[in-house]
Amino acid sequence: MHRTGRTGYDILSFVLTANFLFLLSVTDIRYRRIPNVYILAAFAVKTVMIVIWGVAEHDFSGLFVNSLAGMISGALLTGIVYVISGKGIGAGDVKMFAAVGYMAGAAAALDILVYSTVLCALCGIILVAVKKCRLKDFIPMAPFVYAGMLVYIFSGM
Repeated sequence: MHRTGRTGYDILSFVLTANFLFLLSVTDIRYRRIPNVYILAAFAVKTVMIVIWGVAEHDFSGLFVNSLAGMISGALLTGIVYVISGKGIGAGDVKMFAAVGYMAGAAAALDILVYSTVLCALCGIILVAVKKCRLKDFIPMAPFVYAGMLVYIFSGM
């Protein structure tokens, strides 16, 4: 999907989201968890950005509604998977997608969710096929979300 008409606000949001996901990727690989303090920091940074940009552009409510819709869509979709799969994904992944949605917006969050899920599934299939892991082994999701964000950015947003 190639989109046009991105604003400086959108680009800054995507850059912040990518940097946030890089930090979460390193943490998820190293410690196998996504700390709540990082999630809260992401929400705080984006909220400050919404306030500043919203005042400057006189569109506070539009920016906030898009972020809120992204947060709800990211949390809702991954939350459903969390419940249905019997915690096949971690609660930190649900919070991470809520933050990604809040930071990048609803449309971007859904695209990133699809890209990262496909990348993670492909990697999992390959790892199982070459017997580097079993079906029940843990694969950190944050690096794939980061990769999905990069695919989203480089595919033209």
